[in-house]
Amino acid sequence: MRKTSALLCSLFFLCVCFFGCASKGEAAREEGAVRAEDFAFRGLALGAPEKDAVERFGEPSFTKDVSVYGIRVKYLVYGRDFQIGIAARTGNVVDFLITDENYVARDGVTRGATRYKIVQTYGSVKREMINGKICYIYPNPEEKRQRFIIEGDPEQGYLRSMRITELPISVEEADAWAEEDETFFEDSLFAPKMDEKDIGGGASGQESEVPKLKWVSRGSAK
Repeated sequence: MRKTSALLCSLFFLCVCFFGCASKGEAAREEGAVRAEDFAFRGLALGAPEKDAVERFGEPSFTKDVSVYGIRVKYLVYGRDFQIGIAARTGNVVDFLITDENYVARDGVTRGATRYKIVQTYGSVKREMINGKICYIYPNPEEKRQRFIIEGDPEQGYLRSMRITELPISVEEADAWAEEDETFFEDSLFAPKMDEKDIGGGASGQESEVPKLKWVSRGSAK
């Protein structure tokens, strides 16, 4: 009798351990994580030269020069689908703004994807506000200044737009980066030639597609 009880207890313990591990494994599969490939758009990565962007996507519909928290950026605007930001100082890609309904990111994530699908693919992060929009910010573990940002619907949480950037997303962050790097505001990187109007400073001007940045446009249509 004692042997039978001991055997039953052992079997019960093994069952608990098995199902517990299975549940943890299932939870791990349900929550993903960002990868290096998430910081590129259709094969074009942050840091690529402007000529690579034009070679891959063709000439933009038009361009516009703006100041993003003091950093001069030229945006190549491809209709209402996406925009590619080029840093004036380096001539390299620093920003992607993506609203293309036909763009499919990793694991089938696209515009309108549910919050569950987002977490399943990229993991769970707390939501933050950027220019009045609810956003989920995923930092690149290998490049701390690179972020993959998803704008979520305020009521249902589905994906409205995507952004891949290595630009600061707040005044405080821009100031902190400037303190870390003395060359942060050197040469043409910032905007005295743009009447010191800034994307983060509340100056009136044309707004981008997503996220809702306050553009100060001086570009002309091509």
